[in-house]
Amino acid sequence: MSFAVEVIADGSSEFVGNGLRFATQMEAQSYAADLKARWSAVRSTRTTESTEPVNACFGSSTGPTEQEMKRIAEYFSKRKMEGQ
Repeated sequence: MSFAVEVIADGSSEFVGNGLRFATQMEAQSYAADLKARWSAVRSTRTTESTEPVNACFGSSTGPTEQEMKRIAEYFSKRKMEGQ
């Protein structure tokens, strides 16, 4: 499981997202807040759960640490063992 960010940035009232998937909801929410601050067209944001693998890290200019990568790998290994 991962978390995706979706935004409304036009008059359609439809949420749209990109391909970024974060390990935690807090990380996704931080990315959404940063995006809203940088992009004046964003009217609303939300985070959603995704079945896609984690492919992004927010809050670190150097990317995920070795400890974060280990935690992510352990999380997905545990979910695989549980059949999820």
